[in-house]
Formats: sequence, C-alpha cells, structure tokens
Amino acid sequence: MPVTGDTLYIPDPHLGFTIAANASARIQREVSRESVHTDSLGLRTTAPGQERATAQVAAIGCSWTEGVGCDYEESIVGQLEKLLDRPVANLGVGSYSLLQSVMRLEHLADRIAAKDVIVLYGSWLLNRSLLDRKDTIIYRPILATVAGNLSVVPPSNPPRWLIEIYRSLEKTGEGPGWKRTLMAKLRGLAQRLRADTDAEATWLNAAAAPDRATALAYLVGRLASLAKSRGFRVTVFHLYEYERELREGRSVQLIDNMILSKVADLHPEVRFIDDSGMRHRITTFFRGRGTTVEDSLATIHWPDNNHPNATGCELIAQEIAAHF
Repeated sequence: MPVTGDTLYIPDPHLGFTIAANASARIQREVSRESVHTDSLGLRTTAPGQERATAQVAAIGCSWTEGVGCDYEESIVGQLEKLLDRPVANLGVGSYSLLQSVMRLEHLADRIAAKDVIVLYGSWLLNRSLLDRKDTIIYRPILATVAGNLSVVPPSNPPRWLIEIYRSLEKTGEGPGWKRTLMAKLRGLAQRLRADTDAEATWLNAAAAPDRATALAYLVGRLASLAKSRGFRVTVFHLYEYERELREGRSVQLIDNMILSKVADLHPEVRFIDDSGMRHRITTFFRGRGTTVEDSLATIHWPDNNHPNATGCELIAQEIAAHF
C-alpha cells in the first residue's frame, strides 16, 4: 500500500499511537484511495490549513470514523457535515480501540468546543480494548484484570527510532526480498527492545481480559464522567456490522446491543442508539435494488480495505443525522 507525503500514524506514550498533527498524505490501494489532511490537533480535515477545534459536534472511533478509503467529503464524517450543515471535529484514528477513543477524547476535551460527541461503535472496538495490538511493532493500551481489579495496562512500544525506520520501509508497499527480511529483523528487534517485557505476558494471557459487560460498563462510565464534567452530550451509535455478520453471525452484536442499552440507562449523559435503524436503512437500500447485502456487498463496501465506500458512508451518515 504505497503512501506518499507525511507519516500519518505516530507513536504515543499513553495512547500507543495517534494521528500526526498538520500532516498531509496520499494513500493508494488496488481500488480505494484517499488524501488525508490533519489540523494542529491531528483532526482530519478537508484540506490543509483548516481547523476543526471550534466545531460544536465531535466524532470519535476507529478508521470508520477517520474515513479510511474515502476522501474527506465522501467519508462518514464528511457526509455528516453536509447533512447537519455544520463542521464536525473528527477524532477518529485508524485501528483505534474504544479505550483509545475515550482516552483521546479525554486528552483533547479542553481543546475542542464540542457540545455533542458521537461515538461510532463496532464490536471490534471493544475487542481491541481487551487483547490486541495495532500491528507487530506498535501496541495499544488495554483493559485487563490485574490482581482482581480492572486496570488500564499502558502500551509498551519499542524505541521511536526503530518504529520510524520500520514505517519508512512500510510506506513504499511490497518490495524485494531483502526489504521483507530487514522488516522481519526489525520486528524481532522491536520485541527485544520493548520497555516493559512484563506487559507482553498480560497481552498474551487471555484470562486477564475482563468480560464484555464489565469492560463496556467501565468505558461508558468514563465517557459519562467526562461528559458531565465538560458539559457535553454523548451519543453512542452501534454500527450495522454487515460484513462481520456475514462472516461470523450476529451473536456478539446482539450481546453488545443489550449491554450498551442497559449501561447507557444508568448515565443520563449518554444516549445509546442500537443498530436496528442502520440495519433497516441499509437492507431497505438493497431491497429497493432487488438484491441483498450478501449478494451485493461491493455496492457499499470497498473490496480492498474492509471499510464502507462513499455509498456505504452516505447511508451511515444519513442514519446518524436522523437522530440530530
């Protein structure tokens, strides 16, 4: 996946990684492609030089929020801006977990003006909060049960110089055998140079992961506390996980819907919108064309990056806008 321009994702001692401020890059895949520009806070914008800190609406989440695969105007947040006729502060970062999304909002809360915060939630965001890493060289903070207590285990990345060398090789896409060999050696070196080798044991110990209900209750509680102290409202939208359901079924989504509904009822600052409306909107879209999501997935979903295309983003943005 060739990338030209600035490095977008950089290590962060607390978040594991974040999106760089004042960056511009062009990403080219087999089918999808996008230009990415960020402002002084690392929020994605339409063009260089724009700022989103004064926006009254903010959105947090992973690459679906950031808009991977689409130029800004065609992304979920970009199309939501058009439907709401107002700018949106896009705090989304590719590969983020729900924990990272909440932590980034906490970090930037004093520097943005948002009164409404939209959380684009998919079950994978919670999965990443429990037992995962971004890739073979950069780690996320995770939730783990330590000595019987729910704790945030901080990321323990290798030295930044090593990450930057690895990223410079990675940006150019596939290369000759020597490059692949060098990258493999760098990954091995990264494991040996990590600052906290004890964290690796926690990462690999699935028994340390809390159950979904405990983790979601904790994270929604953090959102509610932040909303109460900063005076904004939080709306959690459960995305219709069409592609994941085709592969794995719907059981996890139903569980998360139930948990989030019950947890949100405990916090007046948090509103939860389950995935039924988004499911209905998207299935109705396909029914009107005489087909189904399963038979015509490429109509709304990129085949090369597992993200919604411009049409899919438009349908999602329409459902979000209907609640504002």
